[in-house]
Amino acid sequence: MVASLAALISCTGEERGYDLTPPWAGKLLELNYSNPQTLEPKELGFHPEGKSTGGVLNLWNYRRIINKNNFEPGTYDGDITIVNWPQNDYFLGDVIDVSEKEFKKHIETARQLNLSLFHWLQTEAPRPDGGTGWPGLRLRSDVMGTTDGMAKYPYIRESRRIRVC
Repeated sequence: MVASLAALISCTGEERGYDLTPPWAGKLLELNYSNPQTLEPKELGFHPEGKSTGGVLNLWNYRRIINKNNFEPGTYDGDITIVNWPQNDYFLGDVIDVSEKEFKKHIETARQLNLSLFHWLQTEAPRPDGGTGWPGLRLRSDVMGTTDGMAKYPYIRESRRIRVC
């Protein structure tokens, strides 16, 4: 997935009186993100069994596409979710109106960010029991139709939010 902020620079926050620093609430690979309107940290939760994460959004449930309990027993071994979160938004370069070389570079770098997030979820993401990591997570190449379990095409998040000043 790729989300490019560079395409939005036609209307900066400064022109509207926003202070856009810092642009992120903390570490990229953790369970929070910056509220897009206030840039204040917003806490998130993660529990791949769909269990409650208290008063915060469980990212697993956010884009869950398969809940195994909705199917005949044995149809699915577990739930399936799409990881399309702020933590794997790539914003280090454009993929539109650039050379093929530049496009491929940014797609590969975005892919590496996705793999980094996946590794973090498997090894370091905090668990409610005080432990870290969910080693049972796996990429689903069989569902995605790709060799690595990643999406076939980039998702351009920010194109839906362009506003003219």
